[in-house]
Amino acid sequence: MAMVDCSCETSVSVTAAGRVFTWGERLIFLQGGIFSGFQNVPSEFFDNKKIVKISCGFYHTLAIDEANMLWTWGANHSGQLCMGFANEDAGTTASPVRIESVDGSGVMRATGGRTHTMLVTAKCNV
Repeated sequence: MAMVDCSCETSVSVTAAGRVFTWGERLIFLQGGIFSGFQNVPSEFFDNKKIVKISCGFYHTLAIDEANMLWTWGANHSGQLCMGFANEDAGTTASPVRIESVDGSGVMRATGGRTHTMLVTAKCNV
């Protein structure tokens, strides 16, 4: 593994070839409650993208590909996936989504907290 990260109950790794694997708690925020299930067998993401950096937030995951594009997935109840949110029941995104609003910014670093995400761009903007 070239890089690993973990958070509350989620882990992610990326290989030298850019393959991404995640495992751990899978939370789904749905109207009426939070449903969970533990996954102890790693799941692979990104069949055709080379990922160079990864990071875990509390219940969300961030990835940067070799073109410095940002991808996010996981819990989005506070808008931490960088794609906005409609309300507290905004739910989760189970598969990576490219965040087009930062395309062209040259995302160099991404890190997640409990309910937020911070980015550093090529021009050192945060």
